[in-house]
Amino acid sequence: MKRLICAGLLLAGLLPFSQAAAQPRSFAPLETLPPTATGVVLLQAAELADQGAYAQATALISQALSQTESPHARIALWLRLAQYQQTLQQEQAELEALAEALKIAEGAALAYESALIQTRLAETYTRIGRYDSALAAGQQAQARYQQLKTAKGYTENGLARVLLLLARIYVAKGDFAQAIRYGQQSLGAMDHANDKAFLGEQLMVMGDIYFLNGGFVSKRAYLEMALQQARLGQARAQQIVALGKLSELYNLWGKSEQGLIFLQEALALAEGSDTSQARELTLQRAELQLQLAQPDPARQDFGRVRSELTAEPDHFARARTLLRLAEGMRGLGETQVARQDYQAALQAFENLDLPYHAAQALYGLGELARAEEQMATALDFYQAVLKLAAGFKYDVRAPFYYGGLGQTQLALGQTTLAIATLETAAARAQSLYNSVGESAQLEYFEKLAPVYQALIRAYYQAGRIDDALKTLEESRNLNLLEQLQRSESERQGDSPRSEEDWTLGLPPGAMALVYVDPEAESMLQFRIRPNTDEISSQWQDRLQEGLSLSSQQLLAESQVYRQHAASLGLSDDGTPILPRLCRVYRQLLSNPQSDPHLLKELSQLLYSVLITPHESALAGISRLLIVPEAELALVPFETL
Repeated sequence: MKRLICAGLLLAGLLPFSQAAAQPRSFAPLETLPPTATGVVLLQAAELADQGAYAQATALISQALSQTESPHARIALWLRLAQYQQTLQQEQAELEALAEALKIAEGAALAYESALIQTRLAETYTRIGRYDSALAAGQQAQARYQQLKTAKGYTENGLARVLLLLARIYVAKGDFAQAIRYGQQSLGAMDHANDKAFLGEQLMVMGDIYFLNGGFVSKRAYLEMALQQARLGQARAQQIVALGKLSELYNLWGKSEQGLIFLQEALALAEGSDTSQARELTLQRAELQLQLAQPDPARQDFGRVRSELTAEPDHFARARTLLRLAEGMRGLGETQVARQDYQAALQAFENLDLPYHAAQALYGLGELARAEEQMATALDFYQAVLKLAAGFKYDVRAPFYYGGLGQTQLALGQTTLAIATLETAAARAQSLYNSVGESAQLEYFEKLAPVYQALIRAYYQAGRIDDALKTLEESRNLNLLEQLQRSESERQGDSPRSEEDWTLGLPPGAMALVYVDPEAESMLQFRIRPNTDEISSQWQDRLQEGLSLSSQQLLAESQVYRQHAASLGLSDDGTPILPRLCRVYRQLLSNPQSDPHLLKELSQLLYSVLITPHESALAGISRLLIVPEAELALVPFETL
């Protein structure tokens, strides 16, 4: 019986052929099966459509419509016509066909058919980005299903499906409170859990919603459950989606190798799948390759996705792909292409009236402008971002938005404004971190390092040394301690000045705000905090005097320096020896292929020059902060 019902739905057009095996919809009553004559017409039309002869298929269905008065037959024919219009991306014609089918169902008092067609209308409105119309159609379908459930006690999961669709719409609109509400209602409205594919789909949507609210760990749990249900139901399409989402999450987690395993499994399952699914996986592969420092294959995959983008019928998916292409091009250093993609994505999201996503495109444009030191332009972009994002209480991107604005204000000399903005960024990050827990070592938080870096720098410029030290400690609690050091070498638009930045390894035990002047090869301590609040002026004097007098001589006499000077390009280029060595050391630290033995030798050399003469003064201190060229940078004490 169930197989017959599915066949009827397939013929009626309620279930697209491309989704028949992956997403069975067995919730229509048997009376919707078309009469034999209509069934033959639909089969003939399907054969023509398979050959690409959509004009002939459409003409055949139109002729059949003029020859039958049966409500069931006419609904089936209009729905098939809508299906072909969808394939041809003739959106208005598709909507008109669905409206005709709905009119017939309502006129004939066919309750199930009316609910199904309303759901189909909501899906179509969602696909073409008319979200207000989608909500209206979805809520009407919800009301019809609830009436049916009250009358008959079940809807064959129809109510659960339309509730899940409403949750998806609210995700697109950025209203996560409503999304959670409808997602939970969908889980509670299931008439049975036999449809493992649909259950997996529900779990994936809930994972997405919790993730957008900062629930990284929750998303993993939901995705793992979704994958399990999809495997139990042998639902290939849902398995592919779940594996792809797990890959994406593990990449964000900084565990690219595990992400690659999930992606490879998804790609193996997806061989021969529909274009949209294959395109999504190709895009994920490109992003992963970029993260694994494989630019050439990443560029090829990004190009493949771009060449197929016009075939994407879903307006939102097309806009999201443009945004991800922009991020990819930016990662590849193709700034002009990235800017064009960001602008195209922004226009698309504005046309869809989706401010939550438009803010992401504006932020990307702001990041490009800031990297090119076009600070006034960047300021305009960031202010526009925050204006759009103001209505979203929970947003995992909010710390970045505030951080971008704060860093720009700081670069423009607006220190007081920058401090307030960056403090907001840090507070939003702390709030999100509290919802994740210390066990989640996420790349998301690592990427926030420049925000804390800028806040420390702003406090320093304002003379608020205690606040700078306090922020350093707070960043340690966010597992950003090591990332503050790394962020200086990974800033967007690496300027010549940042080439002079450097880092030094220390054993645990040092906190001080220190200024390093590479040209003069001197180090000036602003304030030191040992275990007590005493300030050692004697150490301050000795540090400044001792370094400026001895560093050049100590380095020149070092066997390690002489051994590696030629191979590391440390020959005299007019730059003092110390900053030259520090620059090379920084470059080696940022390269995962560097020889660890060489790194250790150089770090010990720098330690002997900068720290050994002052070890007694450093005793008992808990952290050290270095300011190269008036730029703050953290010394990672794990290096030695």
